[in-house]
Amino acid sequence: GNNAWYSRSEKKLEVGRGGSSARNYALFSDLFYHEYTHAVNDAIYEPVGGVSNGAISEGSADYFAATLDESPDHGEDRYLNESSVRHLDNDYKYPDDYIGEGHWDGQIFAGALWDLREVLGNLTVDSLAHNARFGFPETFADYEYEMLLLDDNDGDLDLLITNKIYRNDGFNFADSGALFAGAIGSGKWVDVDGDGD
Repeated sequence: GNNAWYSRSEKKLEVGRGGSSARNYALFSDLFYHEYTHAVNDAIYEPVGGVSNGAISEGSADYFAATLDESPDHGEDRYLNESSVRHLDNDYKYPDDYIGEGHWDGQIFAGALWDLREVLGNLTVDSLAHNARFGFPETFADYEYEMLLLDDNDGDLDLLITNKIYRNDGFNFADSGALFAGAIGSGKWVDVDGDGD
């Protein structure tokens, strides 16, 4: 058929052969990487019963597929009459563009990660995005928070969490210039270590 999927219950990837409207899915690395990321998510989130947020699941799968292919387009040339299915180089924002459908809403999350990748580079963002999953984040803001925790390198994690990413550059947080569209709308200071500053 015209689909690819990861079966959580059977722990296997399946890829459609295409047909009158789509090419053979096995020929597209980003589709395979996307489904493989679902398998990785399943393994990481297993202790908490799996990823319950469809946008986090689909968005992370889109992001890792895109970063491995070094292209912000997902599924380009898969269909015979369209170019790309999803674009990570987008301006989608939460909650304005959120509609409650994982594949669509995942573009908000994946787009935010792609924007951050453009500023900080793929090695940094890939590592942060991958390792943040071990905190089992279930919201965009939780995911951002996990990434910021991982990026702390001075042992005194006092953050401003907004719709921007503030990168820890030693003893202060500098505006990275990247927006994190899925983050909370208004800023709040978090005194993680409880030292009052």
